[in-house]
Amino acid sequence: MVDFRQKHRFITYPATFKPWLKWSIFLFLLILYYAFAPWMYVNIGTVSRLFAFFYVIPAALFWGGRTGIILTAISTAPVGFVHLLVVGEASEGGLIGPVFAIIIAGLVGYLRDLSLSLEEELARREGVELELLNLKTNLEEEVSKRTGELISANYELQDVINDRSAVEKQMSRLAMAIEQASEEVMITDVQGVIEYVNPAFERVTGYSRREAIGSKPSILKSGEHDLQFYKNLWETISRGQVWRGRFVNRSRNGSRLVEDATISPVYDSQGKINGYVSVKRDVTEFEKREAQNRQAQKMEAIGALAGGIAHDFNNILFGIFGYTEIAMRRAEDQPAIREALEEVMKGGRRAKDLVRQILTFSRQRDAKWQPVQVKLVIKEVLNLLRSVLPATVEIKQKVTSESMVLADPTQIHQVFMNLCTNAQYAMREKGGVLTVTLEDGKIDEEEIAETSDIKPGEYIVLTVEDTGHGIPEDVVARIFEPFFTTKGEGEGTGMGLSTTRNIVSDCGGAITVESTPGEGSTFRVLLPICRKDIREITVSTIGGLPGGKERVMVVDDEAPLVRMICEMLTGLGYSAKGFSSSSEALQAFTVDPQVVDLVVTDVTMPLLNGLELTGRLIRTRPSIPVIMVTGFSEVVDEAKARAAGVKGYLLKPISIRELAVTVRDVLDGKVRSD
Repeated sequence: MVDFRQKHRFITYPATFKPWLKWSIFLFLLILYYAFAPWMYVNIGTVSRLFAFFYVIPAALFWGGRTGIILTAISTAPVGFVHLLVVGEASEGGLIGPVFAIIIAGLVGYLRDLSLSLEEELARREGVELELLNLKTNLEEEVSKRTGELISANYELQDVINDRSAVEKQMSRLAMAIEQASEEVMITDVQGVIEYVNPAFERVTGYSRREAIGSKPSILKSGEHDLQFYKNLWETISRGQVWRGRFVNRSRNGSRLVEDATISPVYDSQGKINGYVSVKRDVTEFEKREAQNRQAQKMEAIGALAGGIAHDFNNILFGIFGYTEIAMRRAEDQPAIREALEEVMKGGRRAKDLVRQILTFSRQRDAKWQPVQVKLVIKEVLNLLRSVLPATVEIKQKVTSESMVLADPTQIHQVFMNLCTNAQYAMREKGGVLTVTLEDGKIDEEEIAETSDIKPGEYIVLTVEDTGHGIPEDVVARIFEPFFTTKGEGEGTGMGLSTTRNIVSDCGGAITVESTPGEGSTFRVLLPICRKDIREITVSTIGGLPGGKERVMVVDDEAPLVRMICEMLTGLGYSAKGFSSSSEALQAFTVDPQVVDLVVTDVTMPLLNGLELTGRLIRTRPSIPVIMVTGFSEVVDEAKARAAGVKGYLLKPISIRELAVTVRDVLDGKVRSD
């Protein structure tokens, strides 16, 4: 921008002279005027009066209108007087000249003052303009600076917003993940008060979020953990460590709830624990399957044990049974000896029954499946029980079902007998009431979880209820375990209920128990109904022992058993010859196949087992009848034996009656051909 004073230097310059310079110029012009004015007036004329303005105008320019007029007035009075002296004529100048000079000085001074005033106004305005320009520049700089700061702040804010948006998005995803997680999530404060639970918690425990928040996790306690368990838990998490373990809790409806849990401390910004987060997984069904797997492994181990001991044990029992029966036949006229031998037989039968239960329990005993009308079994067992139960036990029955189940009749008999025997034992001290109910029922999806892994459908429901001493809760949990018993020594083997459960399970059913200590117990058996023709259970009665004159070869690797069987057969009238080596028996048979009418052989033998021996014998003589006798064999069951051509199949220990009937039936061709 151009300076106003620079543009108008011709107006403003004289006023800016220093005072001494102004006075020097003014006085010089005034003296010059005084010195030359008269001469100029005389020689030049009136025009020379203009020379007076040479000092009038500078006076006005130097000091402005007021001061210029005063100086002009003061200086022109002498000039006028000089004019009068020199010229002598007022009309040629006189006082008009000074007056005119004063007027000119006033006008020039006025113009000069006006110019200065305008200059000052312009300067002021210029200053204002400059100030405004400076302010504008400063404002622009400030605005630019602030704009830059705002842009920078905006970028920072945008970053913060983006970060916050990302955090919020992450938190939203985390919240959704927790809300939709299948694991239970629970957050508590440091006192254990619940502040948050997710939907999985509500679904598994049955407690709503409103019910849970504000409560403590103790609402889930089942009572199966002691105080030390919870003390160790709190000590662990209070130290800032993670606790991992398994809870056995109770849901809102009272059902047992098994959960694997991880509890971790939550820290605030100061590094202090301000709460805990628990993540739990419902493993109730998994634990149930684990228990089933353990049970299956236990059953497998027991089965292996049973298979290992059954053969040898049955051989021992066979010898006891056989020789005892032989001794009883020889002591028919000696009652005291027969009575003692009867006790031996009773003990042997108990031992035989124990082996039978073990084999049934371990599912290694062949079952003869057929449609069975359960009410006939119940009536038969109740008739037996009435003769042995004490008078203090009253029997009540309500048998309304006419339906059948697909099962082994002997095993159904065993199931009902075991339940009734246990009920009688529970009421042995004070007596009571034994209530038996048999009715048809339907099991739907809701009831399956309460019973077992059975299918929905129609079932026969057998209920055996007693009013005995009841069963404690901790015992109920183990009541179906093999060899577990609460009876005194010599009163029970612990196999009854475990065998019962296995039989029921094999039939596709389930068994449950409810008991209240001091009030009694109720066992409920569910068996799927079979819609087939009814076969009533009949017990064949055999009169005297059948015998004969045929020739029988006996083969067993245990010589005492060979001698005993031969003695049994000899007592029945047969001609018996025994071999304790299967290879020697085959060699003797090969020499003269027609010398033998029947072969009785064991299964498990060295060199040639019973099945291999049978094959060799039949190849030598296809019509030779063979009876197979075994204590137990995992390799050869009755089906395999009959497929190999065996006509009779007996399980040790056997009585003389069983041997006599089977031998006679085989020789007479009365056995089935399959």
